[in-house]
Amino acid sequence: MQQRSNHINEIRKINRDKRASDEIVEIAKNVEGSNEDEFDDSIENPENEHFDPLEKAEEYDVNDFPPREVFPEDILDREGRKTDSVSEGAHDVLAPISEYGLEFIAFYKSFRYVNQLPYRGRWGIFIVESLVDDIVMELASDLNMTFQESFLIFLNYLYNHELFHFHTDAASLHVEGKYGKNFYRVAKKRIKTLFIDEWFEESIAEHKGLKKVPGVRLKNRVLTGDSLVQWFVNFVEHSPGAYKLGSLNVKKPGLYKWPNLSGNYGSQRNQKSMSIYDLFIEQLLVEGRFHLNRVIRGRESQEFFYDELNNLFWNQRMLSNKFAYRNCPIYWIKPYRFISASLKSLATISLKEGENFVKKYLAGKDQDEEGKSLRTDHSYYKIDNGEKVKFPNNHLKDLKPFEFTNIRKKAGMTSPEFSKERSSTKKWKHNCPRKESKDPIP
Repeated sequence: MQQRSNHINEIRKINRDKRASDEIVEIAKNVEGSNEDEFDDSIENPENEHFDPLEKAEEYDVNDFPPREVFPEDILDREGRKTDSVSEGAHDVLAPISEYGLEFIAFYKSFRYVNQLPYRGRWGIFIVESLVDDIVMELASDLNMTFQESFLIFLNYLYNHELFHFHTDAASLHVEGKYGKNFYRVAKKRIKTLFIDEWFEESIAEHKGLKKVPGVRLKNRVLTGDSLVQWFVNFVEHSPGAYKLGSLNVKKPGLYKWPNLSGNYGSQRNQKSMSIYDLFIEQLLVEGRFHLNRVIRGRESQEFFYDELNNLFWNQRMLSNKFAYRNCPIYWIKPYRFISASLKSLATISLKEGENFVKKYLAGKDQDEEGKSLRTDHSYYKIDNGEKVKFPNNHLKDLKPFEFTNIRKKAGMTSPEFSKERSSTKKWKHNCPRKESKDPIP
């Protein structure tokens, strides 16, 4: 309980100093303006573009739905939400997150781009409020938690994920100011064109977020813990590309192999075995055209440089006070056009898919109390963990949200687990039935 209550204290720190956040913009202008750019910032593979929330949100009509600044009291006052079932108006947010990553529901806009779209004149963390509510409802329902507690824990995870993008931005500015070489803008442009498996900054951001989940611990090179931690681990592992690596020990060298890694990120460091965190730093420098041998000469000086960066990009206390996390603004936003077009009605599946899920994946047997098949308004199946689930007959095309939730919970599966298995089995066509049953979720 003490760990979970710490979230309230962290949330209370986000009430930022508006003047300080404006000063960050001016500092960035001065640093970037005084440096000489000696590299070509053209993009070699523009056809390899991926989902970019900053570009998609440019279509958003800010005048109709301006972003609303987040304050602690706005987060801490969320009592009274119903969590006994998923609402009819909720959306399936997990599916697009599995395709686009966590940036589907929240993204960071650099202070360097404050006067550019989207949300001209603002920078910081932008969170799609309604989608967070949908996910929190699922978390609360899955683990029998209050909406308030679930909201605080999920938002703290999300907040710390996006804060790492701010940290990367700020740490990069520190390096640019000290060594007189700009690299962040070009690095971000070029990394965006790489395959999503190589977006190492997202790996670290997910790791930072997961580390804020109460009860999390590192065991056998992966983050693990109780049912709450496992819910978040499954959530992250269901994400695409490098996002899913956030559950690993990102500072352990050689833990993960990239068979098709673009570029030679170990060339400047002269290392064969690198951690995900090492690759993240090296990628920023290489893609940003920060040629180490031109800036720093001598092996000892270069080793000191990397030691400096390892601390700077990992530890908040290494940043100057001007770049304190509390000075990063946070805004609620409404779903912009791309998001609205990508959403589908939640928490339900077709009757046909539901039947395949029960019969094939859960090895369900059609029966009544006496072992005879029922042909009434509903069918009853005994699934692999011994639970009896009620399944409606063909009155409607889809399962109702509460019907789907009841079946899923009787199967002992949280929403992230269901989405992960649904994808890996190609909608219950392969690797069925499951190898091990699970205890039902109350």
